[in-house]
Amino acid sequence: MTKTVMHHLLGIEHRFRGSPSRCRLCGRAVHRVSPQIDGMKHRGSTRQERGKQYSCSAVLRPVIATLRIVGVCVLPSLGCRLWAMTVTLFRLLYLGSCISNMVLNNSFAFEYISVVLTTASSLLASCLLNISSAELRRAIEKLDTTIKQLPAGKGSLKNCFRRVVGLTLIGWLYLILRLIAAISIVDNQPAQQQFQSIFYRKPPDHFTDLAMYICVGLVSGLEVFFIQGALIFTPVLFMSVCMILAEAYAEHNRVIVNLVGPTEDLGSEFNRVRSFHEKLCSLVTYMDSIFGKVIFFWFLFLVVTVCMDITQLFTDDTLLKNKTQDDVFFFSLKVIYSVLSFLGTCATAAGVSQQAHDSLPTVHALTLRTSRMDLDTKLQVQFFLNRLTSPTVGLSGWNFFTINKGFILNVSAALVTYTVVVIQMNPKAMRVIHHLVAQTVSNGTTANGNSDSNESNGNSTNSTSY
Repeated sequence: MTKTVMHHLLGIEHRFRGSPSRCRLCGRAVHRVSPQIDGMKHRGSTRQERGKQYSCSAVLRPVIATLRIVGVCVLPSLGCRLWAMTVTLFRLLYLGSCISNMVLNNSFAFEYISVVLTTASSLLASCLLNISSAELRRAIEKLDTTIKQLPAGKGSLKNCFRRVVGLTLIGWLYLILRLIAAISIVDNQPAQQQFQSIFYRKPPDHFTDLAMYICVGLVSGLEVFFIQGALIFTPVLFMSVCMILAEAYAEHNRVIVNLVGPTEDLGSEFNRVRSFHEKLCSLVTYMDSIFGKVIFFWFLFLVVTVCMDITQLFTDDTLLKNKTQDDVFFFSLKVIYSVLSFLGTCATAAGVSQQAHDSLPTVHALTLRTSRMDLDTKLQVQFFLNRLTSPTVGLSGWNFFTINKGFILNVSAALVTYTVVVIQMNPKAMRVIHHLVAQTVSNGTTANGNSDSNESNGNSTNSTSY
């Protein structure tokens, strides 16, 4: 084989921006490449590649922008911090107002306790995220750098971006429905009573009912927007981060699957795969240190709120007998949101744990090739198996519990047990449920009877016609 053929089989590209018109290695004549055209081609390909890729900050941008609007400083900046401090001051004032209203009226109904818990949880979640904003920015940068090393690169985040946008839109939809429900409830009560319960003073004499309703509606809107908004979109941010981590693990698992096929240098490839898996696990641990406290208190608030809602459902005459449609709509909206947010948060966090351990069967399959492995590779495989089978890799609630499928079953079973106990301890609820069941059965029996009578009438008519 000549030097010319060998040189061109290596795939070395002939490019000269200077005067030489022949390759210095093989002496073959080459064409001069214009630097302007070459730069334009390079820039065009770069733009095309960027259009196909998403960074982690771009994927999280919808929910981060929404959290900034509702007064939660996720990524540190001066304007965002000032706005977050202003909204935090409003949350503090509203919390003090709710506690004062509850103490002065000597009323500890479920509505007052629920509002106090909601405000305190929103204040706590926003403060924890505000404190951890710098750490969260560093974590996103590390995650972005790590995902670049995957074969698919940032292109694997395209589906994550769509899901994050969908979750953000669902959160805004719930926020709007919550605002409509709150305004509807305010409109059904006397204006003077509502004004006095919020501002602790009688309205001025020149205030009309419309002016009082506007003031009360404005405060209710701010409460929904800044307090409920923080509680709605904080889990959305957590779910978005979980989806990115799960997608990174899924792409990495596909790389591990390719190792099962024929590979010449299995030792170096396996070492690279194992080290990258450790990087992802360290990222999960770092994210857990940021979101652990927030998720712990959010789950605590959610479980207590659901238990209170269940108790109120089977003890409140208004809800049992469906007297006021606005109250029933507001209550149903709360319960549906609580259940869906709990399931969504647990499912996405459990997906990270599942994807982190999903490569275990593939690594076991690699052990069948021990005849082609040296001692160092066998040790790496054993270390990797120990990593996959020892402590669970996943996100937790302040290290009190790991969020996985077992956690979902345990919490769901506890809530179902609590519901059964509340129903059994309340005879009124038992009577209402018995009445609803009897009414449903009677309606079904009546419908069947009417259909049977219609069929018999039709048969008699047909016989008469014959």
